[in-house]
Amino acid sequence: MTMKGFLTLCILAMALTAGAASPDRNKKRVALTADDSPTVKQEAVIHDIAITDAAGQLDGRWEILEVRRKSLITATPAYLQLDFAGGRLYGNTGCNIINARLSNTTNNIAVSEIATTHHSCVTAQAEQSVIKALGDARSMRADTDGLTTHLYFISAHGSTVLAMRRTDLAALDGAWQVSKLDSIDIAPNAIRVIIDATEGAFLARSTNIVNGITRFDPEVACSVQFENLHTADERTLLTAPEAQLLLALEETATYSITVNRELHLVDTEGITRVILTPLELEKAE
Repeated sequence: MTMKGFLTLCILAMALTAGAASPDRNKKRVALTADDSPTVKQEAVIHDIAITDAAGQLDGRWEILEVRRKSLITATPAYLQLDFAGGRLYGNTGCNIINARLSNTTNNIAVSEIATTHHSCVTAQAEQSVIKALGDARSMRADTDGLTTHLYFISAHGSTVLAMRRTDLAALDGAWQVSKLDSIDIAPNAIRVIIDATEGAFLARSTNIVNGITRFDPEVACSVQFENLHTADERTLLTAPEAQLLLALEETATYSITVNRELHLVDTEGITRVILTPLELEKAE
């Protein structure tokens, strides 16, 4: 039986027991609105970013979307971890680990001393295209719609050799409390959540403790999925709200953050399933 089927049975049983109770700068990207109607979509305005402090603005993990304007398809998501402050980059080309020296002067960059592991991969040609694109990169530019930032590496001839995306995952990090679950108000501190998007970790605490994994689809803006959800003690029976929360998390596809910093978890139908509000970390322990 699948986890979803098991959770559905849990909800039914407890109800009975209770007595029937692609990045192109010439196109506008679509994002969820940050207001009280997160299911309504509007066109997001893209702003160029003036790169004045590469380390401060661009250090971090970037998902590789395109190589020379063609979608990159690899065995696992390809990404680069940029460290302008330390003069290095590392990451994964889709199968192999990559390391290189990274230098820049404002918008001008150079990637050298590129080294990779040597696993045999079915996507070897795609991975080699990433390595060659890095060697050809001579400058960079970036733009943002306020939530998602795109970074482009440009060749000496002015063509885009790499297109990457960074979603502001740090906005998800921290301690939260569930304030609404499938449009039902939840008592303060009744269900507390800790998300570490960078490390891909998830924890929820109510009557039981639930652990899980957070994943992000580099092909979908503002994507988030919760997987491998399980209680710390698998012998325990979930409460009705816990089971309902796990079902909602399993069906979550994207997120949005409102102006008052509510975190909305939205399913594939565009319906907000869970609303989280910030919680002081010491209160979540």
